[in-house]
Amino acid sequence: MTLRMTVLCHETPFPPNHGGRVDMWRRLIAMEKRGVEIQLISWDYGELTADRAASINNVVKDHQYIPLQRTLAFRAK
Repeated sequence: MTLRMTVLCHETPFPPNHGGRVDMWRRLIAMEKRGVEIQLISWDYGELTADRAASINNVVKDHQYIPLQRTLAFRAK
């Protein structure tokens, strides 16, 4: 039986260019190596590039990305 897990990340973990992202990226890789099927839900500012999406999809089975916008109305909230 395969373990399936949904992981929520408060920012997209790739590229792993600072502490929080590095930690989450290493955890995802470790779980994937142990056979865990991972559904990743993450959000970040801007669009997800094809290169970043491909790198993430090599590790997780499903990735749901929610793009955030830095608008004046968003900042005012």
